[in-house]
Amino acid sequence: LFPFLQIFMDKGAKASLHIKTGLNGEAHPLVCNQSMIISQEAESSLTIFDDMKMGCFSSYISSIRATLKKGAYFEHASHIFSRERGVENIHIQLLEEKASASVASLIFGGKEQRNRAQVCLEHLAPNCTSSQLYKTVLKDQAKSEFEGKIYIHPAAQKTESYQLSRALILSEKAQATAMPNLEIFADDVQASHGSTVAMIDEA
Repeated sequence: LFPFLQIFMDKGAKASLHIKTGLNGEAHPLVCNQSMIISQEAESSLTIFDDMKMGCFSSYISSIRATLKKGAYFEHASHIFSRERGVENIHIQLLEEKASASVASLIFGGKEQRNRAQVCLEHLAPNCTSSQLYKTVLKDQAKSEFEGKIYIHPAAQKTESYQLSRALILSEKAQATAMPNLEIFADDVQASHGSTVAMIDEA
């Protein structure tokens, strides 16, 4: 499957989208390569909920590219259940002031599933806000990688940006890796990142 979606939001437009992808890969390996290109004009608002439930031998690749102009708002939330391999790649550019973006994901992995998420929120204008929240639950021999970036250009003063990754490990062989990072070239910003990887306390 190779679904491709291109969205253009005119000035002041508002929309919400629910994408549901289900692959039954019990008999044959299947791959879903999903791509979205989003362009938002001033004061537009777009919310996307991405629900992926893959079969035992199915894999997915998800790519999102979004550009936001003055006062635009973009929100992407995903729920991913996959037992094979998955890659999520998101790059959002806040081009003009007062734009805002939020990215959140809940990922479940089991057996020998491998999941990798790469997220970059790029601030190019002042007075913009963004947030990243990734939560992962792993069991069996599943592995996950999260690489998140907040990139703040010199012109992006008064930026507020936050990033958080949390992984819950349910077996001794499951593994989670997080690589949060900030690249800040402006001197008047509020930005933070954090990461936790932990097992359930026996008590």
